[in-house]
Amino acid sequence: MKKSDLVDVMLKIFGIYLFTQVIMFLKESYVIGYMQLLDDASVPWDLAYILLYFFGLALILIVNYFLVFRSDAITKMIVKEDKELALVSKYDKYQILEIALIIIGAYIIVLRFPAFISAVSNLVYGFVNTLDQSKEYIPSGIASVLLYFFGFYLLTNSTQVVKWIKKVNIRNSEFD
Repeated sequence: MKKSDLVDVMLKIFGIYLFTQVIMFLKESYVIGYMQLLDDASVPWDLAYILLYFFGLALILIVNYFLVFRSDAITKMIVKEDKELALVSKYDKYQILEIALIIIGAYIIVLRFPAFISAVSNLVYGFVNTLDQSKEYIPSGIASVLLYFFGFYLLTNSTQVVKWIKKVNIRNSEFD
């Protein structure tokens, strides 16, 4: 394995980690609540907030795309001298990426299990109860459930995710 391959794998892992943080970003921002404020004319900055939110989200997703699917171009800018590394030479960069996806998926499933259970109970309570107070947990609960399912998907389908990333990288390298 070359030094550029190792940097490429690290960029892809960081991009996938960044995607999990995008899901958490959705949880932390209460866009659904602010969208309900659009009906209230006394709050003039809500549209600007929503536009700024979507601009930030789009920017993060674009950076995520380049980290995962265009990492070879970034690697070429970072790595000036490419040499063989004997430390990890028995593994292909996609095998290392698959191992990292399994670790990320397991990390999400194990450490986010209490948040997942809490989110499901809050969502059920929010949909059953008609109090406005319980509705504020809906965006947070949806994001927690999405993150948990994403971790489960990474853990169970890491081979398919790596094949998909590899296919997109090959297709993108044909355009360069």
